[in-house]
Amino acid sequence: MLKLRDELSELRRSAERQQRRLVDAVVAVLCGVILLAGGGWWAYQHLDTSVQQGAVVNTEKIRAHLLETVEETHRRELADAEKATDWQQRQRLRDAVEAAHATRLAKIDELAASFAEIEGRGLATSVLQEMTRVLTSQGVDEAITYVASQRTAILQTVRARVAVARERNRADLQPLLRAAALHENKGQPTQARALYADVLSAEPDWPDALHDYIRFLVNQGDDASVRTTQVDARRDYDEARRLALHLTALDPGNTEWQRDLSVSFERLGDVAVAQGRLDEAGRTYGDGLAIRKKLTASDPGNTEWQRDLWVSYNKLGDVAVAQGKLDEAARAYGDGLDIRKKLAAGDPGNTQWQRDLSVSYNKLGDVAVAQGRLDEAARAYGDGLAIHKKLTAGDPGNTQWQRDLSYFLFQISKLQAQQKRWPDAIANAEASLKTDERLSQLDHSNVTWQQDVKASQAWLEQLHRQAAPTR
Repeated sequence: MLKLRDELSELRRSAERQQRRLVDAVVAVLCGVILLAGGGWWAYQHLDTSVQQGAVVNTEKIRAHLLETVEETHRRELADAEKATDWQQRQRLRDAVEAAHATRLAKIDELAASFAEIEGRGLATSVLQEMTRVLTSQGVDEAITYVASQRTAILQTVRARVAVARERNRADLQPLLRAAALHENKGQPTQARALYADVLSAEPDWPDALHDYIRFLVNQGDDASVRTTQVDARRDYDEARRLALHLTALDPGNTEWQRDLSVSFERLGDVAVAQGRLDEAGRTYGDGLAIRKKLTASDPGNTEWQRDLWVSYNKLGDVAVAQGKLDEAARAYGDGLDIRKKLAAGDPGNTQWQRDLSVSYNKLGDVAVAQGRLDEAARAYGDGLAIHKKLTAGDPGNTQWQRDLSYFLFQISKLQAQQKRWPDAIANAEASLKTDERLSQLDHSNVTWQQDVKASQAWLEQLHRQAAPTR
């Protein structure tokens, strides 16, 4: 029993020692936590104060660098102003330098604060953060140099992001663009115009939409010139030109866009002619001609562009005739004739090109008559007549060819009358009348053909009266 009591006493003392050690450990841990918490709070407060102080210091350093740059610029510009030899000019330059200096000084605080403001809103990228750091520590020139080294990468990133968004926008807008074409096809121009406007308000640089809208406007202008007024037509043509200029600026090398622009110039020239503004028409046709010359020079084998160029020469020739500038008209028609000869020779079976060639001969013949060069006119009319004889022989049922043949016979008869060649003039007038009569029998309701018959009859009667005294 005594031994057991001694062991229990020892165990109790051991337990008390362990308990005291545990309490000491807990107290030590608690003290450590308290110390750490207090130290962390103090460190945070100290860090926050340091950051705030650092921000102020950074802004002040940036401002100092900006001020240094502004003063350097001021000194340099003043030195340049002093180089002027005239005292009045020197004074004007000094005043300008001082005004610019005052403006730059006024902007320093705002510019310096903008860096901290952007940073504070969490909008600063890593490049801007580094730029701010360089500006603060090294100055304006180094900051500019650093940004220049990052310029390509920044632009590539932004452009790639914009391109993705742009393609998504255009894909979403495609149904509206197609719907505009459907409205146009359905004869609903108001709805089509509204859709085109909506699409381009969202994507003003979309080439497909611009191209489609330009053609829509040209078509609407063509329709307005017949159905409403030349003012309405001019409005649509003007808008087509404005958009075509924008489109060609987006891609100057795109030949299709260049052709769109040339068409708008041509149509505006037509309106100017209809309104009697011949000088304006000549300038506008000339703008279109310049474009078409470049297009044909870039691809001489493109027959569509060659024909466009021929049309421009003819319209410039028509304006020159209306202005009484016959020599200028003859040059323009002659340039057009050269184009038509090459095209017709390249494809002799193309009847439309053959007819275009005859148009050139007719215009040159008219100018030659007006200039009194009757032999030259006779050759031109004769070449045109030969073309239409072949055309009508190849397709006797083509009423357009038949009417063209009658017209050339009529013109040649008038020319021969001027030359006092009465038998030839009467023979060609009779041939013209017979052709007109055949056409009029095909369609008694065709007013134009009936008028052709009356005109040929009146001319033939006049010829007989003029020729009678010579018989």
